[in-house]
Amino acid sequence: MIANLGTIMDQRGTVTIRHGLRQDVARVYDVYADAIEMIRESGVPIRRRPRHDIDRLCELSLGADFLRIAEGEGGGGVVGFSVSTRREGWLHLEEIGVLRAWQRRGIGSALLRVLIKDCLDIDCVGITLTTDRLLPFNAPLYRQFGFREPGREAPRHLRDLLRHERALGLDPHRRVGMLLRKSEVAPEALSAWSPVVAAPNGERRTKSG
Repeated sequence: MIANLGTIMDQRGTVTIRHGLRQDVARVYDVYADAIEMIRESGVPIRRRPRHDIDRLCELSLGADFLRIAEGEGGGGVVGFSVSTRREGWLHLEEIGVLRAWQRRGIGSALLRVLIKDCLDIDCVGITLTTDRLLPFNAPLYRQFGFREPGREAPRHLRDLLRHERALGLDPHRRVGMLLRKSEVAPEALSAWSPVVAAPNGERRTKSG
């Protein structure tokens, strides 16, 4: 049985967060490509990684059990994902995405909560990522979960990733590295590890039991 890592429920149905499986890998790229198109349509020039690149990351993430899937009921299939790998003692969020048709339901936030729980459960310093500085569903969202720009304390792999992004032509004024040390996870956020339920009126609450 696949462990249920979290559930989002609202009037439109149920979305389950679970461990990734090998058969999910092919579908992840479709979700990734859809999310990238949304960013492009917002006016941000961003490079879409080739399928083989995302597939490779998924295989690495799957092998370490860091591939997380958001699955929609009623034939929704894979509607969101997060892909993470270990880098120099950190858990690095390689990619995260949600299909546009399934957004604004708290799926991205639920995937982040599971990522932070994964971080707390393993031997690592914390979580790192690179993202867009300005889009509201990028850096501003991560800040709500305690992520921050590290400045001079940025680990080497994060600095290397930002240099690589600049070499690919991404705007260095928009791209930013962020981290969340395990020791900096806010105690009050721990209550969010339970499955999240969205009531019919849109109010979010934590499911008990």
